[in-house]
Amino acid sequence: MIKRAKFLSKVGGVLLLFGSVLFFIAFAASGFSFKTISGLDATAKSEELPICDSITVNVDTSNVKIIFDDSAELITLKHEELTDSNGELIRKFNVSYENGKISVNEWESLKSELYLFDFHISQIELTIPSSLAVALNVTTDTGDVSLSGNGNLKKSSFETDTGDVVTTSAIIKSSESITFLTDTGDIYLGKLNTGAVLIETNTGDILLEEKITASTVSVKSDTGDIDAIADIITNALSVNIKNGDFESSAIIDAMEISASLWNGDIEVALIGESADYTVILNVHNGDANIQSGGNGARRLNVKSNSGDIEIKFRSR
Repeated sequence: MIKRAKFLSKVGGVLLLFGSVLFFIAFAASGFSFKTISGLDATAKSEELPICDSITVNVDTSNVKIIFDDSAELITLKHEELTDSNGELIRKFNVSYENGKISVNEWESLKSELYLFDFHISQIELTIPSSLAVALNVTTDTGDVSLSGNGNLKKSSFETDTGDVVTTSAIIKSSESITFLTDTGDIYLGKLNTGAVLIETNTGDILLEEKITASTVSVKSDTGDIDAIADIITNALSVNIKNGDFESSAIIDAMEISASLWNGDIEVALIGESADYTVILNVHNGDANIQSGGNGARRLNVKSNSGDIEIKFRSR
């Protein structure tokens, strides 16, 4: 039995090596192009869309790039159609317009599962006039979502499963709420001036790179760090982390601050002086440089199961 197992193991190793050599030969013959050996071809498409007040984008593997353009007068959509060697559609994007709403949905043929070497990542590029106030809702599975330019949004949301959400090149204004959600992807936010904002990830990190001004700010992370390197100005800030740190090298200006961490450190800078705050501190395992007490108009409520708390006070 042992001899037979060794023999089968050797045969398997030889077959694996032989298959690897054949793949390398085919890969080299294709110019080391996965596109060539997959037999798939991408065709660029571009179309102008009517002015609307709502845009919904639902895609699977494609990246979504949103550009707010000061000089644009119409909405422009650029995308790709993927076909096989027989010209049969493998992946495309369906666009519909009804009652002032535009919907863009990614469609894949069942044959797409047969292309093991389809490493082509499609991209949707949506250009929106900066002057247009629009509700924008984008959902992807593995694709990234990026925003750039000066955007004027109504109630909007940006959600991805394993992709990242990046708005560091954008300045977004809204009188309504904006939501940023990922599962395992990271979130990198640029300048925001909005109503309520919700920023949430499961296992990704959150980096607030530019100033955020909002009526309320809620930031949640299951396993990941939250880092603010620009000011946060809000009536109420809520931070909830299970496993990760919350750090702010800039100033947090809020009337109410609630921070709850299960396992992680807090190191933040708050506007004003300690006398401006009423502090409620609940720390089980860790050190803190502040204590509960005070009767200031601003409220600071910090809960930590395991981690250190360091609060600094600054003036502008």
